[in-house]
Amino acid sequence: PRSDQRFKDYLRGAWQGIKNKKVLGLFSAGVMTFIILYGAMLTYLPILLDFEFNAPAHFIGIIISCSSVSSALTSSQLGKIAKYLSEPTLIRLAFFLYALVMILNLVMPGMWWFLLPSFIFGIAQGINMPSISALLAGLAPMEHRAIFMSLNGMLIRLGQTLGPMIMAGFFAIAGLGAVYLAGAGLSLIMFVLIAFLIR
Repeated sequence: PRSDQRFKDYLRGAWQGIKNKKVLGLFSAGVMTFIILYGAMLTYLPILLDFEFNAPAHFIGIIISCSSVSSALTSSQLGKIAKYLSEPTLIRLAFFLYALVMILNLVMPGMWWFLLPSFIFGIAQGINMPSISALLAGLAPMEHRAIFMSLNGMLIRLGQTLGPMIMAGFFAIAGLGAVYLAGAGLSLIMFVLIAFLIR
C-alpha cells in the first residue's frame, strides 16, 4: 500500500540523518555524560564520602545538591556564554571539566572540599546537556525531529543503565580509585572524539 511505502521512505530518510557523524557524536556524548553522572557521581560519590570520611547522609545530600545548583545557574546564563564559545567547544569543555572532577574527587583532603568538584560538575552539566540538545535539534530535519529526540532520550536511559554497571566492574577489579580514574579516562576519550565528530 502507498501508506506503507511512505512510512518506509520516512524511516529511510530518518536513518540517513542519524548516520551523520555529527549526530552520532552527539548521541555518544549524551550516553557518556550519563554513564559518568549515574556511574561515578550518583552511585559512587556517596560511597566514597562514606568510606573515606564517614560522611553523614545529610552531608552527602548537600554535596550532591550543590551540583544541581551550579548546573541551574550555569544553564540560565548559557545564552551569554554561547556568544563567546560555540556549542562544540562548550561540549568539549564540559568533558574536560568532567575529567577534572574525577581527579579532584580522588585528592580532596576533607569532606567540605567536595563542594568544589561537585560545583564544577554542575557547571559542566549546565553547559553540556543544553548544548547537545541545541545541536541535535538543529541537525534534525523538522519532519524527523521527533525520531531524533526520542532516540536521544532512549540512549540517555541506556547511559543511566550502563553507568553503574560499568563503574561496578572497575570497583570490583581495583576499588574506588579505579572508578574515578576510569571516569576521567572516558571523559578525556570523549573530549578527543568530539574534536573529530562534532565541528
